[in-house]
Amino acid sequence: VTQDALLCLKCGDTRGAIIIASLGVSPRNRTMKGRKKPPNTLSAKRNRSKEREHLSFYFVVIFLCISSTIVILEVFFIDENHSGFYIADDNINRINKGSKYDEETNQYEEVEIFINHHKFQESNFTNKQSLPLDIPPSPTNTTDNTVQVTTKENSSHTWYTDYLRLNPHQENKIVQALTTSGATGTWLPVRDTPDKVFVFSAYYDDRKKRVVRVVGTTKTKGGPSLFCRLYFRNNTSSTVAASIKIIRENWSLRYSACFVLCPLDHRNPTSVSVLVSEEAEPSNKLKVQNIPGESKGTPQGLALCVKPIHYHFGQVVKMVEFIEMNLILGVNFFIFYNHTMSPEVSCVLEGYVKAGLAEILPWDLDIQSQKQIRTEGIFASLNDCLYRTMYRFRLTAMIDLDEFIVPHQALSIPESLDLLHHVIPPNRTGGYSFQNCFFYLQWPDDEMAQGRPIQELILLSKTRRKVVLLPHKQRSKLIVVPDRVVEVGNHFVWEYVAGFGTLNVPSGIAFLHHYRVCEFGGDDCIRFRSTVDRTAYKFYSQLIGGITNRLSAWQNVCHITSTLI
Repeated sequence: VTQDALLCLKCGDTRGAIIIASLGVSPRNRTMKGRKKPPNTLSAKRNRSKEREHLSFYFVVIFLCISSTIVILEVFFIDENHSGFYIADDNINRINKGSKYDEETNQYEEVEIFINHHKFQESNFTNKQSLPLDIPPSPTNTTDNTVQVTTKENSSHTWYTDYLRLNPHQENKIVQALTTSGATGTWLPVRDTPDKVFVFSAYYDDRKKRVVRVVGTTKTKGGPSLFCRLYFRNNTSSTVAASIKIIRENWSLRYSACFVLCPLDHRNPTSVSVLVSEEAEPSNKLKVQNIPGESKGTPQGLALCVKPIHYHFGQVVKMVEFIEMNLILGVNFFIFYNHTMSPEVSCVLEGYVKAGLAEILPWDLDIQSQKQIRTEGIFASLNDCLYRTMYRFRLTAMIDLDEFIVPHQALSIPESLDLLHHVIPPNRTGGYSFQNCFFYLQWPDDEMAQGRPIQELILLSKTRRKVVLLPHKQRSKLIVVPDRVVEVGNHFVWEYVAGFGTLNVPSGIAFLHHYRVCEFGGDDCIRFRSTVDRTAYKFYSQLIGGITNRLSAWQNVCHITSTLI
């Protein structure tokens, strides 16, 4: 210390010498004293062990965060098409100020999922849940969202023989299809497959690649590979390997709706059979629809598709009210899929068929609904209706029998869309989304309908609704431009032709009136804030006149009983 102090004095650093002398330690010694002595070996090992534990914990946390992020992105922000999906602003005032479309990503959502049967909130509630089912390994993904699946080493086809034994009338359908130009809309089996495979309809589609697009059902994962036998006008045929595109909304049940895609060369086929192998005997034959040159002029008008009618639906007045109201709103044609309905309802629908206003397709899909496939194969029917109305109608609506897309400014749906077109040109719009609003049936009837015959009509008796509408994609419904859509879902479009997207219609122009009981049992839903909405009364005279005329005309023929006649 003394030496350091003297050295400082010689160098002229008097202040440093004083500090060293007063502290009794030099900076060099202070540095050495500040250093810790090397720990003993046992202590060092313990410290290293603790450090490793901490690092391992941090790695696990980081891994879980990354995994959770990936899962959230996959489930909540699916964008299969990457084609520029657009949405208009929900606020009509902001649209009038010139707001642009916002980019949208496809989002898988279903509100009727298991978790919501246990927990319901008035605000935006959780609506995404995968079903805990035992699913075989996933098939291999290929380009264009297709799935090329491999055949299992299993030659058993007992399901097919049992199918014919339990449904003897199906054999006649198969023979009829095989001996004609093919069926245009009926479920036919693909024989000799390990698991059930059915096909319903076939459509020519050259918007992306030249293919015949067959609407069918197959095993959701691990299904068989398939082939297409294409028939041409000169009595020739060729067999090609098909690719299978599983339709996205399948709830991970055993079976799913699907597209069987049959690649084409320069020729256009007239019909197609789907086979399990190149040499297999056909058990189905479908006429190829939408062949170029067969359409009649520019598509016009609005078609309406209704999902498969089941549970022996027997509400005649409700059916007539649904059709007559939609005719008033601008619908030109209806397509129904009949699983089971009462003779009276069937009789009424046949009356609309004879009037050129409707088409009824049989829907006897031999797969157990809800346990093996979602709601009678609803997604096969929606996509069949999409392609069935393509090139025939300019617009196609897809709603249920308890739903109405009701204009709140104009007097029809086309007029409502024209209001939007004055602000936003329709050249990039492939679909229109309408927000859902519940008119719960547990709320009391409107005082203007009580004790009168019109109390039988849901539109005029149930006028109280929730104040808060659900956001788009939660129970919302669609009107699409068919030739701009590749795959449609129940509440939103899954895939558009590149360059087209969804326009979210502001509720001030129109929204979906949904008449039903509380979603999850009980009467708790009526506690939500509500208001009386008599918009449907704008159509009172037309609606009453249309319904009573139809019911009176068919009263005796269809054995209709109603207070309205």
